[in-house]
Amino acid sequence: RLHVLRLGGVQQDLQRKKAIDLLRNALLPLRDQVGFPELKRRQLRHAVMTARTASQTDTSGRTLSEVKQLLLQELLPTCASHSWQTAEAMLGTCFEMHCTQQEVWDT
Repeated sequence: RLHVLRLGGVQQDLQRKKAIDLLRNALLPLRDQVGFPELKRRQLRHAVMTARTASQTDTSGRTLSEVKQLLLQELLPTCASHSWQTAEAMLGTCFEMHCTQQEVWDT
């Protein structure tokens, strides 16, 4: 039905935005957050699975590019300065989302 109505691109855009929002919400520390609690770990697992699914169905590669930009440019500095547990979760997520070691350490 999506192909008949030519809404495949719109669906892909929605999946990309959902993945980015979920990753941002899962990784950004909450006010007064200590470490990286279990609830955040669960949110992160869901966000990573959503981002993987969105990037696998995106033939243009735009989703993976935007996810990498979010992780490396916006979230990595904030997470690294919060706590070692948050930094550890952030680094693991970067590597799960196919960021290279060079990209991560350059940031």
